[in-house]
Amino acid sequence: MGWTDFLRFLWEEKNFEEPLYPAGSPRLTPAQIEAYEESIAPLKKRLVSELEGLVWLKVYSRMPIEQRREVMQKVVDLFAKVFSFHSAQVFVNKNRRPISWYGQGAILLDHRMIASVRLAAETVLHEASHNHQKAVVNRLKRKELLPQDPLYPIAEVWLYNFNHYQSPAPGKIFLYERQLLEFFANRFAREMLDRVSYLETASEVEGEEEAPQGEWSPEA
Repeated sequence: MGWTDFLRFLWEEKNFEEPLYPAGSPRLTPAQIEAYEESIAPLKKRLVSELEGLVWLKVYSRMPIEQRREVMQKVVDLFAKVFSFHSAQVFVNKNRRPISWYGQGAILLDHRMIASVRLAAETVLHEASHNHQKAVVNRLKRKELLPQDPLYPIAEVWLYNFNHYQSPAPGKIFLYERQLLEFFANRFAREMLDRVSYLETASEVEGEEEAPQGEWSPEA
């Protein structure tokens, strides 16, 4: 995107809190977005309750790497259970490449994110949101969603975005972060962090942290 296009985008959109649609994409109306959010509000409330009860989040810093991964797996599994889709397997990126991603039913968690419960939870909730998006799109493809379903309009734009996905290439980070799939994943993950009391107040650790060795148990 050149400067002329960028300035045109700012003029047309006027609001950084709105997603950026790929060229040719159907667009969501405010009413459609509101209907979608209302349809998942009870599910989000239930997920917050489930995460509040996940005591392992509160003792996360005392755990070795593998147990931390298991806790993040529990977070992802709860998300999938509440929203009724197949969960993804969580792996820690051991080759030290600074990247987290979702694909083919798996979530790869950047090794730097495992240090902090807040960073780890935000990352897996973001990536698990992509798994949820894929599940919704698959329902659309299987014709399980009717046009009057609140999920139908957003499934259409997510499908289009999956087919016209902007990778985080140099010079295109802004486009990457504002596209529909990333916008909704970011918003969902941050909302969960703000609503789960422990995660809201948990310290955010920057950089890597040497995790304890051995296995932690409540009796330790």
